[in-house]
Amino acid sequence: MLISKMFNTIFAFLMLFGLGILAERPEWYPKNAAEIDAECMKKHVLSAEIMEKLKNDFTLEDTPTMRSLVFCSALGKQVFRPNVGFEAVRVVEGLQENAKLNCSLEAVQHCADQFRNANSNEAMFFSTMKCLFDDISENCSKMKETE
Repeated sequence: MLISKMFNTIFAFLMLFGLGILAERPEWYPKNAAEIDAECMKKHVLSAEIMEKLKNDFTLEDTPTMRSLVFCSALGKQVFRPNVGFEAVRVVEGLQENAKLNCSLEAVQHCADQFRNANSNEAMFFSTMKCLFDDISENCSKMKETE
């Protein structure tokens, strides 16, 4: 009985501690992410209609401007680091921070594996994100306000 109570207490503590860690911004993620996005949007201007689709249902139109915008944001926020390559964990953490989405690490990695041989880092990163967002209801869920 004592061991069971102790286990429950430790488990509850670990769950609370773990949730606290998940709720915090990763150390590597910039504090000025909104400014980075704004700067990228100035450089890579999308129509209001395309921006609305992106904001409302995460539709990524496969255009050169959209590709550049997505990659600019990923580079600026260190979600993608050219000297390291694709890191699925950073994509998941970046989406939690920026879009308030919980996406499956396995889904991100699965999409990345499909496009690992793309002709450029920009093409690989964009195609991975498009793959993830094309089936967003299966791959991701909206985070609750407290997360």
